[in-house]
Amino acid sequence: MKKALAISTAIIVSLLLGVFWMIGLGHDYFGVRNTTYAKGFSEDVYSSIHNGMRYEDVVTRLGDPISKNINREYPVWALRDEKVRKRLGKDQTFEMKVISYSEPSDPMKDFELVQIAFGPDLTVISKEKWVTD
Repeated sequence: MKKALAISTAIIVSLLLGVFWMIGLGHDYFGVRNTTYAKGFSEDVYSSIHNGMRYEDVVTRLGDPISKNINREYPVWALRDEKVRKRLGKDQTFEMKVISYSEPSDPMKDFELVQIAFGPDLTVISKEKWVTD
């Protein structure tokens, strides 16, 4: 009887863990745990960052990013925010500065990407926070 209960419990737990993993919760759970955040990074402050904020204000609030990158010819049409696309001209390209506030602890595994993009006037045009694949 105890053996049957143990086997039934193991099967149920295995099924639940499989469902947990398949719906992405497991992926995100482990991805976040493989993330190193920039010194001074705060979820609360990050959530308060919005389009139109100046670069200096973001760095003052969140601290120095882990990395900075520049995309010299980013297509405006690829931006999600319609207001930003209209402001920059839909058929144009522009220089986009991207700062990252996270990196993987183990570069061979997924992690939570946290980054903020700035337009040519160095104001926020988008921010991203998601677990990589």
